[in-house]
Amino acid sequence: MLLIKVFDFQESIFIYIIHFIHLIALIISLKFLGSKFIDFTQKNNLNYGIITIIAIFIFSSLTFFIVEGNINPTVNYFDDAIWFSLASVTSTGYGDVVPITDYGRLIGSFLMISGIGFASFLTASASSTFIENYNKEKESKKVLYEKILENQNNIKEELKLLKDSIDELNNKK
Repeated sequence: MLLIKVFDFQESIFIYIIHFIHLIALIISLKFLGSKFIDFTQKNNLNYGIITIIAIFIFSSLTFFIVEGNINPTVNYFDDAIWFSLASVTSTGYGDVVPITDYGRLIGSFLMISGIGFASFLTASASSTFIENYNKEKESKKVLYEKILENQNNIKEELKLLKDSIDELNNKK
């Protein structure tokens, strides 16, 4: 009842309008960032790495559930296997779901190595993009510098011609 007294009808409409505008801005931002992310992944072939890590994650979750499901008391549902895979692939390892069979440990090790490999692949791709952008900027600055030097030399030649013309005019007087 207090909320109704604090906010009257006009203020609540204003709040809904603000929320709607915020939602539109969020959609536009996600569209822009999403297209940039897709361009980045295609340029660096990250889409193959993402597809590979997702396939490894799904396959490992299924395999872990099959191997540990009936044996491990902490793996009661497929969600538990997904949680174990997520904790392993990110190298977090909370310890609430722990494999007890050799095959389960092998799956966990494979997930950890895959996660570290994907993080390395992602870091190398990002670094490659940064270095490529740096080199492009450096090259464009070099071209600009060369144009400036060329213009400077042209100006020097024109000044020399002007000086010669002035000297010639002074000599004629």
